[in-house]
Amino acid sequence: MMWSQVRWRPPANGSERNLLKDVANSLHIANKLNPSLNYPWGEWAEVLEFLGSDDEEKEWVRSQSKAPPTIGYRRHNVTVRLPDNWSLRLPGSFSDFNSDEDNDLCALDPPREIWFTVFRSTAAPYDQGFESKRQQILQAKPELLHEDNDYIAKAAIQEKFRESGQRYFVLNSSNVCPLKRAECTILFENPEEREWAIDVWRSLKPGTSPK
Repeated sequence: MMWSQVRWRPPANGSERNLLKDVANSLHIANKLNPSLNYPWGEWAEVLEFLGSDDEEKEWVRSQSKAPPTIGYRRHNVTVRLPDNWSLRLPGSFSDFNSDEDNDLCALDPPREIWFTVFRSTAAPYDQGFESKRQQILQAKPELLHEDNDYIAKAAIQEKFRESGQRYFVLNSSNVCPLKRAECTILFENPEEREWAIDVWRSLKPGTSPK
């Protein structure tokens, strides 16, 4: 679970909190059964910290840690598969993509959010429909442009404010290839994350749709 499922940050929802509890409980039980094993002390201490534990066990586990924590693929970027064979590379700290009532997909790493919606059309001829959309995007001279063979994408970043007065930024994008299109929206609060948001958007790939 620590290698593949844990997001190494405070839990964003009940499911993530329960996962951290399962990890902590498993380590606690294992240590009681065999205290002589070399446990992942640094990672265990992190999990207890994320859970907000404030007891003797946390201090004891922390005192056993002699090396920086390294376990966890999700400490690094991961590539996720999205509907219709799209893929996106994003930090492993993001939650799984879940759908809302409109079937839009959303992944969270609070306060950051990534939204994804896919569209598919077989109404237009394969090349004509895509070429028309490509020309529209080029003529509009978008703020951000990404082209790669039979694929073109545009994006723009806007500064917005919540009711509380909190400033945040939104990268809105339209991403097109023959027969299908996707919208990807990235929300972030730190202006220094602008290039991060652009890199995540540019990592979006359409793949090949099943015939």
